[in-house]
Amino acid sequence: MRKLYFLCGGGCNRFEVTDFVHYLDEEITVIELPGHGLEKETQLANLDDLVAWFGQKIDPESDIILIAHSMGANLAPYLATQIPAIKQLILLDGGYYDFDALMSLDDEIADTKSYFEQMNFDRLEDFVEMSRADAPYWSEHLEQAAQASVYLTRDGHYQLNMVEDTFLTLLGLQRACQGFLTQVICNTVLIPQTVDCPDWKTAMLEAIPAYITIDSQLFCGHSPHTECPEKLAKVVRTYLV
Repeated sequence: MRKLYFLCGGGCNRFEVTDFVHYLDEEITVIELPGHGLEKETQLANLDDLVAWFGQKIDPESDIILIAHSMGANLAPYLATQIPAIKQLILLDGGYYDFDALMSLDDEIADTKSYFEQMNFDRLEDFVEMSRADAPYWSEHLEQAAQASVYLTRDGHYQLNMVEDTFLTLLGLQRACQGFLTQVICNTVLIPQTVDCPDWKTAMLEAIPAYITIDSQLFCGHSPHTECPEKLAKVVRTYLV
């Protein structure tokens, strides 16, 4: 029996996936990354921890279809090489990055720490409105996702609802997972960013092995499940095995 799982991206939460799950009309277990949402207390130190953690979230006796976004998609190919139960990957703009070609890990960590410091808001409404203003699609579930993305600190400000140290660890782990897309033997579909796609992504897409299906039919950015959930569901449905 097959089972579907959705592995969220960095900085994302389970509420972001609700509309996509609705339109797909399939039973899906949504898994947030360590340091996020229901997994906020989960800590990882290495790839063995990653595999052990993910293995506890799935039914290893089922044929697993793993849909993964962004950072989740960057981890997914490695997971597929370690967990035979994963029979299909559907990657939403991730899994193909060469991070070392972009910047050093030290620089990425420094930039991320700076970003965490900048994400400081006096009112919850300010963060929600910022999220809404940048969104090509909006719904009550995305409103819920935005509200869950920050928390009220003791000094009365709203900050990102993630464990910073865990997120920084994930930055290193996703680098350790890069390159494993070429070692995946299960059926794999990649749905990349097509709107305002940077040149470095275009170049990296060209290096993907021919046996990986690249579906570029959607007119979308980095997060198709929040930008065009209904259209994404139609595309994903055609690939489900």
